[in-house]
Amino acid sequence: MNVPKVLIIDTADSVAEFYSDFMKLRDYSASAVHDTAAALRTIQATPPDLIIGDMPAFSDGSKIADLAAGLNIPIIYASRFKDFEYENLPKFARVINKPFNGLDLKFSARAQLVKHAARNAPGVS
Repeated sequence: MNVPKVLIIDTADSVAEFYSDFMKLRDYSASAVHDTAAALRTIQATPPDLIIGDMPAFSDGSKIADLAAGLNIPIIYASRFKDFEYENLPKFARVINKPFNGLDLKFSARAQLVKHAARNAPGVS
């Protein structure tokens, strides 16, 4: 069985490392980066199966979203803003509102991966 690769992106080092460690304990292969440039390099070098990121904090998070879309990688945006513009989200993205607990993160990640697999199953357009 393939272990899903998750890339965590957060400008707060401790938050990114915490999420990464949490996902590793839930049988994911996880790594963390702390800025847009590192995220772009990592995604291009070893595309993950899922990106979890505090995208609104990035000055140019749209580059990450565009690259993810081109490589068909789903995203979970972690946002503390309750009025996040949901209608402008790419179809492959979802939002998890902060604060959230470990179960929220675990189930959101699993749901995104399952939904992504179903969308990309043979015969589905």
